[in-house]
Amino acid sequence: MTAQRQPAFNVPPATLILCGALAAAHGAVWLSDGLYDWDGAILDSADPWTPALLGHAFLHAGFGHLLANAGMLLAFSTVVERRLGAVAAAVIFAISAAAGGLAFAAAVGFGGGSAQLVGASGATHGVAGAAALVFRSSGNAGVRRTGAALIGLLVAVNLALALFGEAGVFGFRLAWQAHIGGLAAGLDVAALLLRLRR
Repeated sequence: MTAQRQPAFNVPPATLILCGALAAAHGAVWLSDGLYDWDGAILDSADPWTPALLGHAFLHAGFGHLLANAGMLLAFSTVVERRLGAVAAAVIFAISAAAGGLAFAAAVGFGGGSAQLVGASGATHGVAGAAALVFRSSGNAGVRRTGAALIGLLVAVNLALALFGEAGVFGFRLAWQAHIGGLAAGLDVAALLLRLRR
């Protein structure tokens, strides 16, 4: 009797679909070359209550931006989906995207200005926060410490961006406000789902 061979690339379905959707949306924008008006999917902090509250997560400012978010999604949504299921992973992504958009709009609005938001980083921060709680719920002490370290790292990086991030990355400023909003939402939703499972 021979052991079954595991596939080298084993990404669960909802995570694969979300990454594919990010790539497809970016490809569509690139191929359209200005033929279509994509402004309706860009979140404007002055008017966040639009379909762009979720749509902004599927637009990216460049390939590097897309690659960073897709990589983060692959790493952490896989953990969430394997523990909590496909629906939970998709719901955490969507709620975190919306919460990140609202946090960004609120923070920029408090300053009396208006700014636009694109990218899935609020959603991926939420998924990463959910993965950290999955780690924290493990029976293994080392894995639990990894979860706590991940939450600390995400918070520390975004505090640094808030203080020193004006220079930006990939040619634009990073929306740390959306990251924090998405992270908070992902932690809250994952905590609720883990409690319900217990």
